[in-house]
Amino acid sequence: MEKNSLNLEKLTFMIKEIEKKNNEFENFVSNLDVYSRANMLNEISSNIINNNKIFQELQLEQKTACLPKEKVEKSQVNNLIEQTFLKIQSDSSKKVIFLRAFLDNLKDVSDNDKNVILNSFKNKSDDEIKEELSNLVKIFKIKE
Repeated sequence: MEKNSLNLEKLTFMIKEIEKKNNEFENFVSNLDVYSRANMLNEISSNIINNNKIFQELQLEQKTACLPKEKVEKSQVNNLIEQTFLKIQSDSSKKVIFLRAFLDNLKDVSDNDKNVILNSFKNKSDDEIKEELSNLVKIFKIKE
């Protein structure tokens, strides 16, 4: 009986340690910087331009070969809005989830702000939602 109790305590301790390590891992992963698609493509393009002999022979610089930052940012904004809007249209029952994910991509939006914004979307048409998403991006800007 005492041996079973000791084994149970060991098992409980091991489970708690695994849960602790799992939480540490989740925190580590959640704090990693994740490049946006546009940033990743821009970095890949830069590496190709900087490390390719053909481009070096042409003396092509990154500045002349890559899109200006403003165009990349505008494309990011449009993609984020369009993706969110398409998700809402494909499954309107998850509208709040998609809108919350959209708001998570914006700078300086507090949880209270998110709740107020989400409540304001309840009775809006699809066109109104798309317009509001554009307005929100202008106000809060997208996280990098």
